[in-house]
Amino acid sequence: MRRHIEFTDKAFEGLESLTAVVRERVFKKVRWINENFDDIRHQSLSSNLKRFV
Repeated sequence: MRRHIEFTDKAFEGLESLTAVVRERVFKKVRWINENFDDIRHQSLSSNLKRFV
């Protein structure tokens, strides 16, 4: 199942600081995650990464 992904203005502002090549890699990875979301084995964040939840 594909999901709808929207980038906020703040996200686009952050992407502007990246080179075109890196920016395209980010978009490509986001598209891949969106297309494969149901097949990805999700794991809980642990340790110092829990602050990102």
